[in-house]
Amino acid sequence: MEALTAYQAQHDIDLTVMGAFSHNRLRDLLMGSITAKMLLSTQQPLLLLR
Repeated sequence: MEALTAYQAQHDIDLTVMGAFSHNRLRDLLMGSITAKMLLSTQQPLLLLR
């Protein structure tokens, strides 16, 4: 996830599009989802598709 935010900053990306779905809710509960972590760490707009 840090690589995605670094790539955003390095290439001056204005909008990132991500899919927001999960196949295993228990794993997301224990470890957290990539989507949630990305929402917290990015400074740029993030469009989530479900």
